[in-house]
Amino acid sequence: MEERRNIDELIALYSFEDTIRDIFVEGVRDKCFISWFIGLESLQNTEIYTIGDIEVSDEIIDKYGLNRGSNRSRVIATAMELKNSLPLLKNALFIIDRDYNEYLPDIIENDLIKYTDYNSIESYALNEKTICKILSIVYGCYHDKTPKYYFQMKESLRNIFSIRLTNEKLQWSMEWLDFKKYLILKPNVYFDTERFIEAYLKKNSKWSQRDEFISCFKENKKKLNDDCRLSIRGHDFTVMFHYFLNKMFSKKRIDKQELFEGFLLSSLDKDTLSIEPMFEQISDFIER
Repeated sequence: MEERRNIDELIALYSFEDTIRDIFVEGVRDKCFISWFIGLESLQNTEIYTIGDIEVSDEIIDKYGLNRGSNRSRVIATAMELKNSLPLLKNALFIIDRDYNEYLPDIIENDLIKYTDYNSIESYALNEKTICKILSIVYGCYHDKTPKYYFQMKESLRNIFSIRLTNEKLQWSMEWLDFKKYLILKPNVYFDTERFIEAYLKKNSKWSQRDEFISCFKENKKKLNDDCRLSIRGHDFTVMFHYFLNKMFSKKRIDKQELFEGFLLSSLDKDTLSIEPMFEQISDFIER
């Protein structure tokens, strides 16, 4: 196993070497996806690392008031340390999920950090074109231009996102529940929001504070961005879509969630992605 580098080593490296280009991301899926987008021919002076390749202490994470145990926090903390030590640094780029930033903005002043354009990498696949492509090629539903359950899924996922956002806003740090148990798929896709909230609050001993939670939930729902990619958690989308398709097409069942997510992301094309701001920034970075 290759030894992880620490932040001091990165500072020393960038102090003496200005020809390399390093991109740091949260996880392996992000690394694979961005590597594909860039293309092997462009990687001569560019390396992409997951934050797991870097040693980031809890002390550094605490220094910036970030949550421990989060890859996103580790990416931010590393970027902040480098920027503080090397204010003019230009040959490192740090990519993090937008997450709830549309509603709970990060207070980050660091031009090394770039956000995904939508909630997460998986959110780029949340569009009619990609959905129809997967249905046609993988499941043989070439006759469905835009299936009705696509719109039904979006509404259910927006409710789930609002519940997650409410927990974040209230800072209750509640343990999540598997929402698939509260999904009804026939005749329409439906998420039993009320029953889920009750189970969620009771599991976390917050049922006595349900009025506060529900009031906040309703306010959050009203303020959600019209663009579903900014009002739906990307991973929740892939989980729900995967679950739905396995139920609908049992003979073409895909057992592994990671494999299904790979199918979704592989259905995207470079031309579509290249006009998205984050990917434009990546292209500019490696071509500088």
